[in-house]
Amino acid sequence: WTNPERLAAGAFRIERKEDDGTWQILTDDLPGTARSFSDESVRSGRTYSYRVTGISHRYLAEGTLAVSEVKSVTTPKKGVVLIFR
Repeated sequence: WTNPERLAAGAFRIERKEDDGTWQILTDDLPGTARSFSDESVRSGRTYSYRVTGISHRYLAEGTLAVSEVKSVTTPKKGVVLIFR
């Protein structure tokens, strides 16, 4: 992903949901300089959706800046490691 300069995210939150489940936070302290995240907890044959949120307590009361578009992927039948970029 890219981090527009105007957002100046100090950290990123990565969330994932499986199929039609609820969003779960995988991490909320990924450094603001990060541009990828590896999810090593996926299971084969499942569909996962991901979203990235920029976090900075300087700009908004809740500390969130912007939420990315949702990206979905279905894992192959054999175990894999997903790298979300």
